[in-house]
Amino acid sequence: TAERTFLQKIKGGCSVPVGSYAQLEEEIFSITGYLSNTEGSKKIVHTIKGSKRDSESLAYQLAEEMIKLEAEKIYSP
Repeated sequence: TAERTFLQKIKGGCSVPVGSYAQLEEEIFSITGYLSNTEGSKKIVHTIKGSKRDSESLAYQLAEEMIKLEAEKIYSP
């Protein structure tokens, strides 16, 4: 569900080069997001970590941070 939360917030779909990968190690949850333009010439990859209890809020936070990292300049939904 964390990956879906990320995709919903970033407004990604099947035609957008966007993805996320979540991993749980002990009590630490990490999620990495990827976003690029369709040519692949511009991209953003960003990871955040936190408690596994906060997985969905971390996914939302990741999307927010990537938007701040100018994701909207790469992809405009």
